[in-house]
Amino acid sequence: ISERVIKVLKEAQERGDLYAETSLRTRVSYVCYLAQNQPKLAADEIDIAMEKWSQTGFHAQHYYAFIARGEIALYHNQGELAWKLVKEHWPKMKRSMFFRVQFLLIESLHLSSRAAMCLVMQTTSPNNKLLNVLGRVARRLDREKKVYADAFAALSRAMFALFTGAYDSAIAQLSTAESKFTVANMQMYAAVAQRARGKLIGGEEGTKLVTKAEEIMKEQQIQNIETFAQMMLPGKWENKANN
Repeated sequence: ISERVIKVLKEAQERGDLYAETSLRTRVSYVCYLAQNQPKLAADEIDIAMEKWSQTGFHAQHYYAFIARGEIALYHNQGELAWKLVKEHWPKMKRSMFFRVQFLLIESLHLSSRAAMCLVMQTTSPNNKLLNVLGRVARRLDREKKVYADAFAALSRAMFALFTGAYDSAIAQLSTAESKFTVANMQMYAAVAQRARGKLIGGEEGTKLVTKAEEIMKEQQIQNIETFAQMMLPGKWENKANN
């Protein structure tokens, strides 16, 4: 994708296709820069794209930019900013009826649970409202009856279990997520779930799981595995009982 997007983006610019250019920058190319551990360039892609785009209404490109900026914030471990973006954009998405598009709803819910987890990790005392977000997201995703929605629901439950110290439950939820991501052909998410599970299990078995997962991420040319994995699945994935 990193190789193809440069060519396709250039073609869009040459023919003056603003729609394609904006969509490519906000939906695809920023992820490539994050994979290369260049979050500044990822953020620049979004700024460049949205400067040219309409500032009125709430279009698909505004949605893509929201998701991108949320993930860039998570890449920087900026939980407060990620959660702020969720709070600011949720009413706009409701008004624009974006949640009638199932995959947009599922993706948005997953971002909200990641933002909540990232922020709650950075608070000095447990924030029950943020923790409750994880449970609500999981229950809402259950209603969508999609394999990848079930996988994201399992990640939300795993994050909640991790924060509350229920490590066995977290491991079980990560295993569920991993298997469902595999069915959905979402290899990177499956690897991230496997990596977190391995870190919780620890020992020789855990090390093998972590190594296998990181090999997959290296094959996809992820330059900063720890940071990229934290963006996809925030949490201190270590079992204190094993330390």
